[in-house]
Amino acid sequence: MGGTPPNPRTGRRRFVQATGAMLGIGSGLSRAVDATRTADVRIVEADPDAGFNYPYLLSVPSAGSIRPDASILVQPNDTPGGTTDEFEKHLEGARQTMRGFPRAIADELGVPALVPVFPRPDSDPVDWTHYTHQLDRDTLAIDGGPLERIDEQLLSMVDHAIDRIEAETGVSVREEIMLNGFSSSGHFADRFTVLHAERVLSVTAGGLNGMALLPLAEANGDALRYQVGIADVESLTGSPVDLSALSETNQFLYMGAEDTNDTLPHDDAWTSDALRETARQVYGDDMTTERFPFCQTAYERAGVAAQFRLYENLGHEYASEPEIIEFHRRSLAGEDVSVYGRDLEDGAAGEVDVGGVDVPEQLLETLSAVTVGVLGLFFVYCFRALSDE
Repeated sequence: MGGTPPNPRTGRRRFVQATGAMLGIGSGLSRAVDATRTADVRIVEADPDAGFNYPYLLSVPSAGSIRPDASILVQPNDTPGGTTDEFEKHLEGARQTMRGFPRAIADELGVPALVPVFPRPDSDPVDWTHYTHQLDRDTLAIDGGPLERIDEQLLSMVDHAIDRIEAETGVSVREEIMLNGFSSSGHFADRFTVLHAERVLSVTAGGLNGMALLPLAEANGDALRYQVGIADVESLTGSPVDLSALSETNQFLYMGAEDTNDTLPHDDAWTSDALRETARQVYGDDMTTERFPFCQTAYERAGVAAQFRLYENLGHEYASEPEIIEFHRRSLAGEDVSVYGRDLEDGAAGEVDVGGVDVPEQLLETLSAVTVGVLGLFFVYCFRALSDE
């Protein structure tokens, strides 16, 4: 039970709430802002001949605004409410996903955004034990049917989108993608990155319950099967994990120190009691003081570079939008991202100092303050006019 990730905290949303509350139309303004983030989003229908059995959502900036070194920003979809055989609910969940960080990152960086529409079925074509939105072991082991190897289907969606974008805009797009995810989609992003590191430029994944996929085949005398480690990845997928490529991928894995959303006790995330017990023995019990620090240790043992961070005063929530955007911007530009990392043995830390000024957010907050001031003057004027009468 990964839960539905909270909405991103954005300056635009705060502006809408501040002005809308004053005017009494906050919810309507929020819907209007969300509409602008999905107005130019297209649905690309499933194309089994091209390698994908489900549709995907795609947002593409105009040709003149796509940056020359662009990668597609991909965020795996999630479905509020969990399992269902009603595909429309998965489609609506993907639309909600696109309204959040994918469009925020894509708009700021001038890159395309893609959200797949993979179902998380209750009984058809597979049952609820397949946590597709986490790319869990049961999902990776599906043999036959439309949900077989959805990780490879996502790569086919990306390749299809690249061809389409280049044909429509004349702008070349990198084969390597940027990934973002949180909670369930954070696990998908993390696990996908380990499986296909050669196709991932950068990944930001949060809310991981302290259990990132470990780049190890063994720890503490235990063989680490997938979704704990990589001991049997080659037998599951036909290809071993490329640790060299993984080390070249910019990874930012984070959690909130106040996060209490633990998936380990839940059967939908851990259908094998033996694998669950391996996870408990290897990662530990406490998500933030045992499990997540062990993940960092495991990466160090494997010789794989990654940035880990535990945020103080943060629960099961995203890191801030500016931090995530800046991580991917630096990755696109080939700049250093080590400022994001922290030795977890030192405990929780505050937000990353990404430098610069978030002009759009600052402008929106200023506009919010001005709006409140103008409305205040208007009410004073009306009160005096009524008093004069």
